[in-house]
Amino acid sequence: MPGEASWAPAAAGERGAPIYQGVMTDITARKEAELRLAENESRSRTLLEHLPVVAYMTEHEAEPAIRAFLTKMYDDSRRGSSY
Repeated sequence: MPGEASWAPAAAGERGAPIYQGVMTDITARKEAELRLAENESRSRTLLEHLPVVAYMTEHEAEPAIRAFLTKMYDDSRRGSSY
């Protein structure tokens, strides 16, 4: 948008002078999305690091042994057992 600061790719020439070739692409939206992603990752990391429980994430279905172990830990914690 006119009058607003925006990010744009650039390169430096032999003597450090800026060189602009071709069409400039406004990458402001991409940079803003990268910033939001970094902030969300930081918030998630902080939350997970301070949870008083075991937490993990996977893209695959949990192995049956892991699922059984975590289910037992959860059930035991609900009954007041401690490890």
